Amino acid sequence: MKGELRKMRLKELRARENLRQQDIADFLECSLSKISQIELGNSEFCQSEIIKLADFFRVTTDYFLGVSDRSIEEDRRLIKMVNAIDSLNFKNDEKK
Repeated sequence: MKGELRKMRLKELRARENLRQQDIADFLECSLSKISQIELGNSEFCQSEIIKLADFFRVTTDYFLGVSDRSIEEDRRLIKMVNAIDSLNFKNDEKK
């Protein structure tokens, strides 16, 4: 299942950024065929490519690999919400 999720994740991230397989191949300096084979589930990225793509798409490597469903953007939204709540609590404490 992880392999299936992995290839779906790449397609999802490409679609989100409106990128073609060729764009990813150009970014990684590899062949279009390699990207196609990865999305078909017949090949895998090497570790350095995973890190490079995760950074490019602004996601964790765990998210990119399908290990986690939480993206960095979701984590940032949660942190902002927690900070906003903490700020409100701090203001309420000052009033007491």
